[in-house]
Amino acid sequence: MPYADPAVQAAYLKAYYAKDKERFVTKAKEYYARHPEVWLDYRTRNIERIRPMKNASTNRRAAKLRALVAAARVSCVDCGAPPEHLHHVDPATKLFPLGAVARQSVAAVEAEIAKCVSLCQPCHVERHKQLKQKKNQTQEGE
Repeated sequence: MPYADPAVQAAYLKAYYAKDKERFVTKAKEYYARHPEVWLDYRTRNIERIRPMKNASTNRRAAKLRALVAAARVSCVDCGAPPEHLHHVDPATKLFPLGAVARQSVAAVEAEIAKCVSLCQPCHVERHKQLKQKKNQTQEGE
């Protein structure tokens, strides 16, 4: 039976995941290594989810930019699984998120992609966790 209060349910799920996170991440990596078509299907749906523009020429341009982003996702640099995300290596150099490429120039998108590496979902989460820990250690050391 679902929780009456969504906030209580969210807190429970967060604690449940945190309690045994390593097992969840390992299971996800194993599953998606065995079923790469699931990752590819999810990635395709995410790219198509970007809202189309109003006229045909803008739609063609936006499709070209989305194709650039999709082509940059080769394989996860950490584990070799099919990638889902492009991760900015240095967050300080990030000019715009790659999910919002429709209004950017081709040169700007190519420059932004050059600052990124391809990662699968679990590896991307781990990278951000490490960045957050490093940031917290830096703040504590000051």
